[in-house]
Amino acid sequence: MRRADWAMYQAKKMGGNRVFRLGVGKEPPAFFRVEDALSLVSQKGEKDKFHRSHSEVVSKFSVEIGKALGLNRAMVRLLRVAGALHDIGKAEVSFGEGAWNYKEHPLIGAYMLRHVPYLRGIVPMVLYHHERYDGKGFPKGLMGKQIPQGAQVVLLADKLHHFLEHEPQWRVGDLLKALGEVEKDVGAVDPQMIEAFREALKSRPQDQLLLAF
Repeated sequence: MRRADWAMYQAKKMGGNRVFRLGVGKEPPAFFRVEDALSLVSQKGEKDKFHRSHSEVVSKFSVEIGKALGLNRAMVRLLRVAGALHDIGKAEVSFGEGAWNYKEHPLIGAYMLRHVPYLRGIVPMVLYHHERYDGKGFPKGLMGKQIPQGAQVVLLADKLHHFLEHEPQWRVGDLLKALGEVEKDVGAVDPQMIEAFREALKSRPQDQLLLAF
C-alpha cells in the first residue's frame, strides 16, 4: 500500500467523523473556538493531557509569531486554529511501530481536516508543519519559499515549546532564549522569520508574561 493510501486509510479508520461533529460553519477563524480544536486532541488519558497543553501553547505562540510578522487578522486566526490542530493526525498513529508511522501524522491530519469546509484553510499548515527550510523535512521535502508561510510559523512555534516545555510559564525573555536554541538547528526555519520574531520580542518588556499553566 502506498504511503498516501495508507494515510487515507488510517484517517478513515480512526473516525474522521469526530471532526465532522463540529458541523459545517462559514469561517472557522471567526466562529471556531480553540477550545473546540483542543478537544479533538484530548482522547487518551495522561498522554493526551500533554498533547492538549502542547497544542494550546503552539496555538498561542503561532499567534504571537503571526502578529510579529505583520500578518493580517484573518491569517492570524488561521494560525491560531492550525497551532491547536497541527498534531491532530497523531490521534491514532501507533508510535510503537517506529518513525515511519510518526512521519505519516501530517498526512493523516491534513486528510481529516480537508473534509471540513471551514478548516480547509489550515490544511497546508498542518500538512507541511514538519517541512524544513533546507529541504530535509517531511512529508515532501519542500525547500525555502516552497513551504507555506503558515506551516513555517507552526514549526517555529512547535520548536519553541520544545525548548520551554518544562517551564510552567513563559515570558518574553524566555522566548528570546528559546529562539537562540532554535537557531542552532540550522536550516529548520526561515532565518528571516526568526529574526523578525526576535526584533518584535525585543521591543517588549522582557518580563512580560505570555502564557502560564
